[in-house]
Amino acid sequence: MTGMPTNQVAGNENSTSPVAPDTITSAVSNVTSVAGITDPTIPLSEAIANNGIENIVNGIISNEGSSPSGVINNPGNIKFNGQTGATNSGVQAKDGGTFATFNTPEAGKKAIADIVNNAASGNSQYGANPTVASFINEYTGQTVATRKI
Repeated sequence: MTGMPTNQVAGNENSTSPVAPDTITSAVSNVTSVAGITDPTIPLSEAIANNGIENIVNGIISNEGSSPSGVINNPGNIKFNGQTGATNSGVQAKDGGTFATFNTPEAGKKAIADIVNNAASGNSQYGANPTVASFINEYTGQTVATRKI
């Protein structure tokens, strides 16, 4: 699946112990609060249908905060893996790899939406239609799984 965005974000790299996939972490609470999702144990596809992809993307952006210095138009702190429309920022992530840089803020938001939609459709390393909580925990690096597409 070359060109599919993957992610392991910088914001939670200092977590010392991984959590179970459906644990309600602060990241899950932050994203679901902004996105208007009341039950983080529902399937991600259901959350997209009920709350809209834009709200979920905005929740992820709100949770991530700012990108590291030198990373441009990447509000989701997505790592570079050769995905279409991204260049390698050269900025190292604490847990390995480098961050992607996108040409526009819209392209960075679209990359987040692509990750969410791919996860909900089962076309990614997140498994077949994960719950909102398990997706967010993996996206933010809270779980043990690694993202390799």
